[in-house]
Amino acid sequence: MTAPVSTTTIATKTAVSDELIVNRDGSTAVQSTSDLAFQLATSWPLQISGNAGKLFETYADLAATPHGEFTPWVFADPDPNKNGIYRPSGAGWLWSLPLPLSFLIASNVGAGTPSAIKASTLSPVSTAALILLPIAVEFAGDAVTVSFNGGPALAIKSSTGADVTRLASGSFVIGVVSGATFRLANDEAVTRLIYEAKDAAEAAAALSNAEHLAARNERLQAEAARNAAAGFIDDMVSEKEVPIYATVIGMPSVNVPTGMSVITVRGRFLIHDDDGGLYGLGNNGTPDKFTSGDGRTWYKLRKNPIILAFSGQSNIANVRTGYNWTPQTNAYIWNSTGVAVGTAFTSLNATMISFPAAVTNEIARLNPRREVFAIVGGRPNTPIAGWMAERPLPEGVEDVYALTKARIEAALAALGAIEISRFFWWQGESDAATPASYLANFETVMTRFQAEAWFPLETVTTIMGVVPTVVNGNGIYSAMNITLQKCASADPQRRSFVYTGGCLPASDWLDALHPTANGYYRIGTLTARIVHAGSAGYAGNGLWREPETGNYGLGPHSTAGQLLDVRRDADTPAMVRTANLNAGNSADTGFLALSAHGSLDVRAYGATQVGRAQIAWSGVGSLDIKANNAAGGLRFFVGSASENMRLTATGLNLLSGSLFLNSQQVLKQPITGWQTPTGIKTRTNFDPATVTLPELAAQVNALKSDLHAGSSGHGLIRS
Repeated sequence: MTAPVSTTTIATKTAVSDELIVNRDGSTAVQSTSDLAFQLATSWPLQISGNAGKLFETYADLAATPHGEFTPWVFADPDPNKNGIYRPSGAGWLWSLPLPLSFLIASNVGAGTPSAIKASTLSPVSTAALILLPIAVEFAGDAVTVSFNGGPALAIKSSTGADVTRLASGSFVIGVVSGATFRLANDEAVTRLIYEAKDAAEAAAALSNAEHLAARNERLQAEAARNAAAGFIDDMVSEKEVPIYATVIGMPSVNVPTGMSVITVRGRFLIHDDDGGLYGLGNNGTPDKFTSGDGRTWYKLRKNPIILAFSGQSNIANVRTGYNWTPQTNAYIWNSTGVAVGTAFTSLNATMISFPAAVTNEIARLNPRREVFAIVGGRPNTPIAGWMAERPLPEGVEDVYALTKARIEAALAALGAIEISRFFWWQGESDAATPASYLANFETVMTRFQAEAWFPLETVTTIMGVVPTVVNGNGIYSAMNITLQKCASADPQRRSFVYTGGCLPASDWLDALHPTANGYYRIGTLTARIVHAGSAGYAGNGLWREPETGNYGLGPHSTAGQLLDVRRDADTPAMVRTANLNAGNSADTGFLALSAHGSLDVRAYGATQVGRAQIAWSGVGSLDIKANNAAGGLRFFVGSASENMRLTATGLNLLSGSLFLNSQQVLKQPITGWQTPTGIKTRTNFDPATVTLPELAAQVNALKSDLHAGSSGHGLIRS
């Protein structure tokens, strides 16, 4: 090595050096200590001595390098998927591990769509790296995905595993790859709450109070949630930390710092059981609350609670005990029993089941982010008169309407709410024997409910069917199910019918009217799923179907056994019309009734027999045309509105025209002119005691003329 250049201006004592004077190929230069350290670390002696990593800027550089006692790292290849740690494989190199980077910054220039983000990183993503993802375009929807470096689309989930429904343009999210998801580490749920609350408040404020009383309540709740969330953010800013705790069950031993008004709890029993949420200090009436170790009580912040109201007789009121199940923790029921109004909401009992409890539990399961509350107003053995406004009520009939109203109003007051979300009706067993007035009475009851401020016109009602005849054995319940179905079809936009017989096997009926405990659970669960799916057991306005027989019809159901009724009660024609206006030869139209013994064909012909129609019976028996009432008859009209012939119980009456046999006239209208006996006219009667032979001959000749065929005779006799 060439000798270095001598100098006297360099300090002799330096604890830490930023640069060094180095020599290369006879030249003196300055080199930073970091560059020198990098040079030493990548030198073959050091790498070989510890099997250390050897750095390659691109994979092409590595591919041109023979195997050696080192672990190659590719760190700056233009293709991010080629960056990583390699190992020898045959004559080449095999990618083995990602670079041990704990933090990656992604690039998102908006190449994808708002709901399908495409981003890139300098190194391949892995489950070990925390990724900072910028949001280029605002997203608002049900679900969003992200693809890194052209890889598979990963569903973006919140820290609790819920779908992310809002991402603001210009914001950043931090997360890790977890299986097929990109799980966020920052709590996007708080931001989403602010957006949702803001949107709800603005939408509610835009509604007219005259149109929807519910708008005021929704706006107040949304503003409260927004303010709570805003306070939450203020706390985060002021405290420089996110007040997130593990489980609700563990909070009694936790002291929440002073100044916090809203906190997040990740789970109820386990940190990942997805049953936590936001809790605040304001008492909003929710049963979901706890007291932290510092003595403060925290109440779960509601997101649009679902409030269900139930009314009816025994199948609404019945509660079965000894039923072990695991109710949802976001489901509650008003604590009313017997004729008591009740005082508070309680969690569902894990050893008791009822139809309302089963419905509420399943709706809560289908809406895990919302609280579901049930209010029940039912009494056994009560006809629909118990909901009518007439006073006094029939003897022995309880005023179930008043009881239902009192419970609903007390429960809504406890929640700080002003209206119910859905109404369920299970009643009719006590009216099945006399259902004639039930349709009108039901409409009266519904009109009465809709007059209540807490029952807005847009409230949807689910009508439950009664026990099927196949279980009970009495046909009146089959007819009652049709009546109840028609109560739903009278207002198909706001009512639905659920046939209870289709929900259960016969073994799930305890007796002739009531299900078992398991039966109530099954019916309630299925009903909730029907409500959630928006389906129902009727097809449209006026159309009914008898579930047990498959019979169906239009209009009021007939108990006489017909399969199809078409009825329209109005001062206008109600007709069944078949039409075929094609002019072709075979364009017949009509009605064809088929049986095992023949067919009845009523049709108007097409062009092959233009202007003709037929009534044809193919059976071996007769075609009967009957007027069953003895005072009635068959009337025939041809060519005008004037009657031509009538057939009654007294005989055939030809009112105009003549009677023909084989196209020959045999009878026409009576020939007048036959007078009382005078003996001086040809067609007069005669006195046998005084008639002369010429007069008698004239009489016989006149009678012959009247009976003979011709322009003036009847045609009974001919030449």
